Amino acid sequence: MKAEESLKNGGKMAKAPLLDKAKDVLESDSFDNLKKSGKIKRAPKYGGDNKKTHHIAEDTMKEAVVLAMSRIYIPKGVRPGDKNIKKQKGKPVKKSVAISQKTVFHDQLNPNDVINGGQVMQEMDRVSSIAARMHSGEICVTRSSDGFDFKAPAKLGDILTYRASVNRVWNTSMEVGVRVDALNPETGEMWHINSNYFTYIAMDENGQKTTIVPVIPSTKEEKRRFEEAEKRRKIRLKNRK
Repeated sequence: MKAEESLKNGGKMAKAPLLDKAKDVLESDSFDNLKKSGKIKRAPKYGGDNKKTHHIAEDTMKEAVVLAMSRIYIPKGVRPGDKNIKKQKGKPVKKSVAISQKTVFHDQLNPNDVINGGQVMQEMDRVSSIAARMHSGEICVTRSSDGFDFKAPAKLGDILTYRASVNRVWNTSMEVGVRVDALNPETGEMWHINSNYFTYIAMDENGQKTTIVPVIPSTKEEKRRFEEAEKRRKIRLKNRK
């Protein structure tokens, strides 16, 4: 791919061959210092014509295009496909809502013929981790949960609906709320089984914590959860001391 072709979506065309400029930058001491600082990382390699390029956010293309045409490094947190990463204020809550529906089977029942609580807890963690990953675009690990308080049981044949969404983000961590409701498909009766809040940490490909784009609450309910999440976080931090 020619350097000029890569700039069609970026606006102005370069006046000089960008590939040559990129090579000059690679040889500079300042670039090595940046690499050693840990603030930048090597970009993935692409292409079959022995040229190495990477994807970078659209709003940084004009500033970084000189570096984007060879063996260049990109800032941590800039991922392929991200757009307007610097100007992005956040993602709406609805963009990362995760929903799962499960039927209660025989092998999930305890001796009282109701669903084993551990089955519900495991699925709550799984679904909420999906919401966390969809929001952050990173692998997310469970930091903590606020505890499980079962409101009612579910029986054989009941359908459980798990709904998880991101409530708030703090730099490298986020709170995900998950609610479980049961449905009797024969009668249409629905009831609340459990709710919980999980804290997740986003990790990059090197297993290090990485920053997360903020979440944008839109509805009245989302804004309530957003505000209450900060109060819950303060309690968690206090209890860890």
